Amino acid sequence: MWSMRRTGTERGNMTNLAKLEKVLAPYGVGNITVNPSRCLNNRFKQVQCNICVSQCPMWAISFNWEDRDHLVELDPLLCANCGYCLHACPTGVFDHPQRSQSIIDLVKELAGANQQAVEIVCGRNPQIGETDAPVAGILPLESCLASLSLSQLVDLTRRQDADIWLDDRFCSRCALGIGQAQQQEDGSTAFVSGLHPHIKSLAAQANALLAAYDVAGRVRVHSEATQLAETMQEKPIITLAAADVSRRDFFSSLGSVITQATATAVAEQISEHSAKQHNPVEARLAQALPPERVRLQSVLTKLPPPTVDFITQAGLPFADVVVSDSCTACGNCARFCPTGALRFATGQADGEDGQPDVPTLFALGFIAADCVDCNICVLACSDKALTLKHEIPGAEIQHRQTRILIQGELVPCEKCGTLTRKMENGPSLCFICREKEQRWGGTGAQLDHLGFQDDILHR
Repeated sequence: MWSMRRTGTERGNMTNLAKLEKVLAPYGVGNITVNPSRCLNNRFKQVQCNICVSQCPMWAISFNWEDRDHLVELDPLLCANCGYCLHACPTGVFDHPQRSQSIIDLVKELAGANQQAVEIVCGRNPQIGETDAPVAGILPLESCLASLSLSQLVDLTRRQDADIWLDDRFCSRCALGIGQAQQQEDGSTAFVSGLHPHIKSLAAQANALLAAYDVAGRVRVHSEATQLAETMQEKPIITLAAADVSRRDFFSSLGSVITQATATAVAEQISEHSAKQHNPVEARLAQALPPERVRLQSVLTKLPPPTVDFITQAGLPFADVVVSDSCTACGNCARFCPTGALRFATGQADGEDGQPDVPTLFALGFIAADCVDCNICVLACSDKALTLKHEIPGAEIQHRQTRILIQGELVPCEKCGTLTRKMENGPSLCFICREKEQRWGGTGAQLDHLGFQDDILHR
């Protein structure tokens, strides 16, 4: 039987982040923050990513193309705080420091050892407390079910060792779930499909990972379930407000949140200042894993070994990279990769006749666990040598393994002298001279007078 009673000591030791968030709300610390510098469009304009804008159910997100420092804008008056953008963005432009970790912590404490199924329900659902699903308790969220991330669903199911149910019955009556139309400036009408399909897709993605790594539990979506009770039954409610906050825990959490908010503000100011300076390419194209991917990697390491070689579920935020023999080893794919999933390295061989060492070898490595399927590498490759496939190697993403995609020798380009890959068949040309050769027949060296290389590194 599910017990909701807690001792005074237990209540004092639990930090109620939901209550803390309400206290801090007037100071703006609990709101969703935006970091435009992480946006793929700021990194490489031809990627034309619009996931956040096109899928926000309240039309609260927009692009300001005239101000790259504030490219992504979130209107707080329109934002419903549904939380979908937090994990929909592949590079983590949107952040909310306090959200959702409290859910995992609370469910772990209340039912982690019981191996009982839990149902998660949107806080707007009018039937909270009753369900026909085979669960031991109900956990209402303050936000939409779409605020749950892939890492959280997989981790909850793993911890419970039982099914996690998503009660999506109210989605068909909610504006966030069904979407809405908006009148455009040109008089046309645009429509957002709503978050209900994304909730179902997320459950399917979680189940693909759970099945691949031999976890018994599954994420069940109420609207797709077939084995339900004939009548609605009352179930204990697990509430995030069920525990008090001790004075020490409150001020400890307050200090942590304020410190994190201050650090974020300082980092943004430094980033904004640095963007205006002439920095090296590596500084302008900084690489980092988004927080959601870090959490997902951590969860995957806690799962059993995979039972399949490849995972093929549509929608999973991973991709595998294939490199053809047309690669000239320019390294642009690795430079533009936002997470560092692609790694380009050169080696040095001993110089001859007293000449200094020169780089003569190269290798392009790939970490599938870090890939967010953004497609930038394909667009940045002037040689059209890269393609993505969606057969994800289970062992590689679990253990964050590096695989060599291509390697070889670097030699001076036969026209301009830039180091390029030594071709076994045909002339060894850098990607700039090769493009000239293909377009105009190539007469003379293609020196970069027009600044093509500099331009591509600013996209």
